[in-house]
Amino acid sequence: MSPSTSALPSVLRVAADELDPAGPDAPASGERYRALLSGPAGSGTVRAVILAGEAPHDLVVVQYSDAYARAWLRGDVCADGVAYSLLAELPASFPARAPAIAR
Repeated sequence: MSPSTSALPSVLRVAADELDPAGPDAPASGERYRALLSGPAGSGTVRAVILAGEAPHDLVVVQYSDAYARAWLRGDVCADGVAYSLLAELPASFPARAPAIAR
């Protein structure tokens, strides 16, 4: 029996100012591809960008500042590129649950 191999997810970490905007006619070839980063659920916002990589990354992390980042999870390929859904933003924009302190 041969040992099974597991594929590691690919992660792209990029600074916000390094994102290349993708217009409707922006070419994606070779080591770059077109991605659609959707905003928070219900916001209806989508940002089209060109990302580095021969194949779509599983996770894209955009660092906006030293203290703020957003992560997108890869979805399906569509006619306009690879769709990504917002997974998390750090720090979280909502209060985190903390365990009660017992005295």
